[in-house]
Amino acid sequence: MRIISLLFSVFLLNVISNAQELTMHLPVTIDGYVDSGKQCVSLGDNGYIILCGCNEPALDSLPEQCLGILRLDTSLTPIWSKTYHSYTDETGIKPNGTVMELIGDTVYVAVHVYKPSGKEIRMMAISLMDGTLLHQKDILPQGATAGLFCDDMLEKDGELVIYGQYFFPGNACLYFIRLDRQFNLLDEKHICDNYLMKRGYDLEILEQGGYVLVYGEEYWPGTCSLKVARLDEQFNIVNSKELPQTEIDLVFYSSAILPTNDGGYFLYWHEDLNDSIPFVYPHTTWPFPPIIYKLDSLFNIEWEHVFVSEYEAEAISAKLDSDGNLLAVGASLFFYTHDYFNDPIHLSDGWGFLMSPEGELLWERSIADSVFQNYGGKFWDVVETDDGYLFVGDINLVNPTGVPFLNDPDVWLLTLDKDGCWNGNCNQYIVITGDTTSTTDTEETEMAKMGITAYPNPTNGILNLECEGCSPNARRKTDVFDSEGRKVMEAGLFAPKSTINLSRLGNGVYFVVHSVDGQVVGTYKVIVNH
Repeated sequence: MRIISLLFSVFLLNVISNAQELTMHLPVTIDGYVDSGKQCVSLGDNGYIILCGCNEPALDSLPEQCLGILRLDTSLTPIWSKTYHSYTDETGIKPNGTVMELIGDTVYVAVHVYKPSGKEIRMMAISLMDGTLLHQKDILPQGATAGLFCDDMLEKDGELVIYGQYFFPGNACLYFIRLDRQFNLLDEKHICDNYLMKRGYDLEILEQGGYVLVYGEEYWPGTCSLKVARLDEQFNIVNSKELPQTEIDLVFYSSAILPTNDGGYFLYWHEDLNDSIPFVYPHTTWPFPPIIYKLDSLFNIEWEHVFVSEYEAEAISAKLDSDGNLLAVGASLFFYTHDYFNDPIHLSDGWGFLMSPEGELLWERSIADSVFQNYGGKFWDVVETDDGYLFVGDINLVNPTGVPFLNDPDVWLLTLDKDGCWNGNCNQYIVITGDTTSTTDTEETEMAKMGITAYPNPTNGILNLECEGCSPNARRKTDVFDSEGRKVMEAGLFAPKSTINLSRLGNGVYFVVHSVDGQVVGTYKVIVNH
């Protein structure tokens, strides 16, 4: 195991710090190699610890995947940073998911290690004070000969729980392993059968004991449904439920479940609209939108919220804030879809939202950091602070010297206030500009400036479509599609505030596509309920 310590007496630090909310780019590795912030844990008044993926030369001078750890104080100034590598006969180590837990003054991490015989899980105990590797042990679940993934690690009563999935020809199983802090095996359980492939997505601890699990179960080759289950302390299934209308190819993207204060759950996943609205996509609606379910204690759906839009948005991780709201982060292709940067290489940017337990979207943000030329970025995790929120992710910076980086996404840190605003800018779409000394500006996209809204929703038939930024002469049109993708209505709009009548349509879900001067500017999922 090779450990590299970076001294921060001299380091690359891009930060806009003369404002209350800031954006900054921190390195973990030297010489512009790959860095990516994956998970952040708050240390309270002692700052933060950040789990990073990295890529830098090993002893043979060839770049390999590695683990990076950043320790920051409360002002986000680095205290120490270290990278951890595999042995010479291995080909790298890599964190996958939220696999870091803090117990006392020790950081526990579970990473994939790539060996000639296959992939295993390397458990590591690291000193919080200086990053010293205290001890480690490699774990291989019973029967996991190929396709092994460690999706998460939890701390429960001073012990560690790791879980994930593994594949073998014709099947896939879930595993749950409980370890003490010396990584000795205490318990191991597998959920597997001969016919239905399993894909684990999130495991959470329940205050009343046991766990709640969300996973995918394949019922047709390549197609899964989403299931939720309550597990006892030994990981046996107490009860489970298949959620309706969650069929999707391999349960695309990520899913997570979070216990709420009322005994229910938040569940987020990504819906597959390819079969339901084939005529709307690809021109007006992204076919895999994030969707939020509020479930009761028996996993019945109380309400849902679908982020229907013409651009891709991906929820990567989520947690509850101190008020019990759902706080989620990920990536958005809004600016790429609208050619904001006129750069085909600039792809995703940061995305996040806050939603109340009653289903009210408190705020939603797509954020592009263009302080320096870059190819985009994304958020991987978020923590609540005294003043707001700290987002952690990666950003693909372009070397200003003109010498190409080796695919160099630095660790991206960004703060927002309690209202999800950047220095007073509370728009849904924010572009951060400036340099290391100037005051940070923000810019709204044309779509945000137009101020387009559709209400009420649900509606008994009358739907108002407002476009505050539209000129009276703008050519506006709306097309309405049913849940099967059939166009059931279209109408021309002749004023910035217009009304369409959906009362002739039956009760159900419809997609209203709003166009201005021939360009789609909004797609809304509207519920008609007479």
